[in-house]
Amino acid sequence: MTTARWRVFAHDGKAVLTDLVFPGPGNLATSVYADGGSATILSLSVAAVR
Repeated sequence: MTTARWRVFAHDGKAVLTDLVFPGPGNLATSVYADGGSATILSLSVAAVR
């Protein structure tokens, strides 16, 4: 993976975060967590970006 695009929607789309991530060589994993609270992932999609 050379580039990853993150798109996060929260509060029924009222809050949106889009970011590009440039991981180092050999980094194929990622993690998701809530800082200072809890969160529920209702939907998760992973697709190759070409």
